[in-house]
Amino acid sequence: MSIATAAEKNKRFDVADIKRQASGRWIEILKAVGGIDAEILDGRNHPCPKCGGVNRFAAFGDFLDTGGINCRNCHTDNNGDGIAAVRWLTDCDFATSLQAIADFLGIDAATNGKAESQRRIVATYDYRDEHGDLIFQVVRYDPKDFRQRKPKDGGGWDWKTKGLRIIPYRLPELLERPDEIVYVVEGEKDADNLAKLGIVATCNAGGAGKWRADHAEYLRGRCVVVLADNDDAGRKHAEQVALSLVGIAASIKVVALPISLKKGDVSDWIQAGGTAEQLRALVAAATEWKVSTDDEIKSVVTCKPQIEITLDENAVAEQVVEALGKLDSNESCMVYQRGGLLVAAVESEDKDLTPGTLRVMQLPTAIVRERIGQACELVKVKLVEDRTELIRFVPPKWLVDSIAQRGYYAGKIQPLAGIIQAPTIRADGSILQEPGYDLETGLIYRPLADFAKVPDRPSKQDAIEAAGCLLKIVSDFPFVGAADMVVWLCLVLSMIARHCVDGCVPLFAVTANIRGSGKSLLVDAASLISFGRPAARRAFPTDDNELRKTITTAAIEATPTVLFDNLDVELRGAALDAAVTSRTWQDRILGQSRSTGELSLRTVWTATGNNLVFGSDIARRVLPIRLASQLENPEERTGFQHADLLEFVADNRPRFAVAALTILRAYFVAGCPEQSGGVFGSFESWTRLIRGSLVWLGLADPLETRETAKASDGSAELLKLIVYGLLEADPDRAGLTTKQIERLATHKIDDTPTCPTLLEAIAEICGEKFSGKVFGCTLRAFQGRTVDGMQIRSANAGRGLKKWLVRSVEGGDGCFGGFTFSPNQRGGSKQMPPIHTHTQKLDGLEPNQPNQPNQLTNPSQNCPTCKIPMISSPAEPGWQNWDCPSCLHVVPEGPPK
Repeated sequence: MSIATAAEKNKRFDVADIKRQASGRWIEILKAVGGIDAEILDGRNHPCPKCGGVNRFAAFGDFLDTGGINCRNCHTDNNGDGIAAVRWLTDCDFATSLQAIADFLGIDAATNGKAESQRRIVATYDYRDEHGDLIFQVVRYDPKDFRQRKPKDGGGWDWKTKGLRIIPYRLPELLERPDEIVYVVEGEKDADNLAKLGIVATCNAGGAGKWRADHAEYLRGRCVVVLADNDDAGRKHAEQVALSLVGIAASIKVVALPISLKKGDVSDWIQAGGTAEQLRALVAAATEWKVSTDDEIKSVVTCKPQIEITLDENAVAEQVVEALGKLDSNESCMVYQRGGLLVAAVESEDKDLTPGTLRVMQLPTAIVRERIGQACELVKVKLVEDRTELIRFVPPKWLVDSIAQRGYYAGKIQPLAGIIQAPTIRADGSILQEPGYDLETGLIYRPLADFAKVPDRPSKQDAIEAAGCLLKIVSDFPFVGAADMVVWLCLVLSMIARHCVDGCVPLFAVTANIRGSGKSLLVDAASLISFGRPAARRAFPTDDNELRKTITTAAIEATPTVLFDNLDVELRGAALDAAVTSRTWQDRILGQSRSTGELSLRTVWTATGNNLVFGSDIARRVLPIRLASQLENPEERTGFQHADLLEFVADNRPRFAVAALTILRAYFVAGCPEQSGGVFGSFESWTRLIRGSLVWLGLADPLETRETAKASDGSAELLKLIVYGLLEADPDRAGLTTKQIERLATHKIDDTPTCPTLLEAIAEICGEKFSGKVFGCTLRAFQGRTVDGMQIRSANAGRGLKKWLVRSVEGGDGCFGGFTFSPNQRGGSKQMPPIHTHTQKLDGLEPNQPNQPNQLTNPSQNCPTCKIPMISSPAEPGWQNWDCPSCLHVVPEGPPK
């Protein structure tokens, strides 16, 4: 019946009865009668469907009960119920709006309030036996009521059901799909809605508290999930069902749905947008239900605390934070914090990973809102006549923002240091091998395999055998030496025991002479033993800002290891330098204008590449693993001990993980005896524990491979080139300005550069065109760094200019005679001419000073470099010099005559 004609009938209704029957169905009513979109009835602020005002419209907290909605701009005549909402949406009077609601509900004024036999049937549910035959039917009426009836032989229904065989609902479907999880719910409507999602669901006739013990036999040997309604009756019913299944079902889980509605049953959750995938994820994360030791039921679903919303916002927020910290009904709902950011441990949906693999995810604001609804019930106290009523509210925006951006949680929310999937060793030498959250380390241990117990007191011989077991894995790799193989073992121990090292861990760089040597395979094998999966690849960003973002993401997500794979550029970057030698990390949150707190940074950094070159300061932070294959095409090699190494490691992962921890545990049992040698600055704790445990076993010292990193330090080679280039142009070490350096480098005699070494240094720094600014910045960066006992220094040259010179450091050997570049230096091997050193001691002056007289008492008047006449000039502090006006060469002579 249309709204226009409804007003003409002018029928009288029981308004209270209509409101009662509309309770819980207001979303359907306003969508059908008022034409409103159901998506804007979620309690949040939305644009008004009538006036279009932004963020002016919202449903009240008790909307599902009352139908109350409001627009702060145009819905001014509002008494807070659904009838007023329909009047506003349809622009009709009260009687017309009431008629429209009654029509939708199927209520006729003529029968309104009459006998029960005249009530409208709104649903029927067929209970069929194993063969599909109808046994009885449950009839649902409005007002809400249920009755049972059975079919008569000649047709029709018999309402006398005494002696009726009672069976679970949807029994045929339950029996036809024996391998699937069975979901037990409270009512037939819930079971039907789950069936629409492709889920096997059942219930009992009669609702909460009417579960029959004989129903459990139909679930023998099955995996059962009991979904509890969000009320006391629903929770007790869930406990009753679970208790009846003990010793019968293969597994039992009791799951609370993440909803904050008044009743909160499955149908409400589905109507609010719940999906089958979300439900299965909740179930996968839930723990097994167990009976307590005193034979009382252990309630998995607890009553949520009620928190009253008052004007004291800080007090309300603190109560909510406390409730969030106690949200531990199942692992998927738990909230943690990292550096002031709220995070959660969620199961990865990557099909390539083992099911159940957890990862750390920063909680977006929308999920924080859901967690608040799961943790507590927000209410306001309202005085109605002579009594008070509690009105339930969805979490308001100010509260959600306060919790999400709080940055500190006063110890009420546990910190999350990371997620491990194998046992590990704590800093005190004890073994962490109990699944769950570990209060001491802040780690979540989620084993995805069956690990044997790590021996409590292994001997040194046990550790030697464990090391041999692990080293045998990589016996086919073409390591340069025994130390390289031990460095790989260091990588395994560093990964599996990262949280035991109270400090930083070096970057492990696998470098080879040719592609296909197995660089990435080595890292993957170590990662597979420690984390149950190959190492996560990251592209190496040459831009330092992008590199910083990569590190920040790894810090927030507690990424255990990062692999920069197959580098074809120099490994360098200020951000990476800082990350490798930092225990904490702080940076701006991506996409936001605020920064993180101090995040614990326990990532093990790795890199692979052919003939890796290390720039900047990263060379001193690297521990190389060197491979040198003698084959032209090593990727075509056959005859390996294990054709598929990663499959072999995966199959034996528990044994290898326990072997790695046996080495460290034996070292702790022995008292961690100090091992001589092995100074590795910034990595003292790692050196004592990881390196110390392996040297203690008699293995090669892994720090021997560090020389490769030093030799491959591109910055060291460039520094050496600059130093000897300056000495070539300024043998007396008087100092040169950048302008003089440019003139000397470009000067030629018979088309031959007079300072070829300096010219090459300039080409390395500036390219084809000299830039005084770029060259000066490079010298400034190298200032004070020692190479071959010498350093670049700067001095005042007057008139605001700076000159650059080479000085010998105390204890250094200075520069005596010539030198030879390493063969890999660009341009090949070069010999530098002898350099004047002015070693004669005169009048108590020390040798090797720039203004000290040359051994030649009467120097030539022609420049020894460019052969043009030199000019005599006084020099500080009162010495007579001969200066070349062309190449600026200086020949000291002595005091002026």
